[in-house]
Amino acid sequence: MGFAIKRFVRLRITTRRERGATLIQVDGELLAEGVPELDTACRSAQGRIRLDLSNLRSADAFGIESLRAFAEQGVDLVGASTYIEQLLARGS
Repeated sequence: MGFAIKRFVRLRITTRRERGATLIQVDGELLAEGVPELDTACRSAQGRIRLDLSNLRSADAFGIESLRAFAEQGVDLVGASTYIEQLLARGS
């Protein structure tokens, strides 16, 4: 009798154009291994960039640092939970 190992997706990034801007939805957990994927999405975006963090549940230090760096580059961070906002504010 065998068994199956389930692999759960920790991060989902979706991109869409919205009123001349690029909206990037970040869902799940933003951990170090997901930062390059988010970086690629932001670099390939056109126009103003908005990161919708309303479905971001958690992030490690690398994920939070990347979000801070994007904000410093003019990317709008929207919809962050109080928890994510507190993590972002800790290093400021």
